[in-house]
Amino acid sequence: MMPILEANKLTKIYGKEQAVNEVSFSLAENSSTALIGANGSGKTTTLSMLAGLLKPTTGTILLNGEEHVDVRKSVGFLP
Repeated sequence: MMPILEANKLTKIYGKEQAVNEVSFSLAENSSTALIGANGSGKTTTLSMLAGLLKPTTGTILLNGEEHVDVRKSVGFLP
């Protein structure tokens, strides 16, 4: 079964600070997933990249197998 959402080596760098370092995962249809980590570990930054609010420094986001720069038309996000 093809994942509905894939994150491949997502990285976000602000100046000299690396907020997210090569995060990769896939989500299957009808599944639940949680991001767990300490304050400042990059959870919100990762979700913001998935929602299209932030552009990854490197890495790709695939929605239904297709690369999308702006997934806001297809994904709802409420922090």
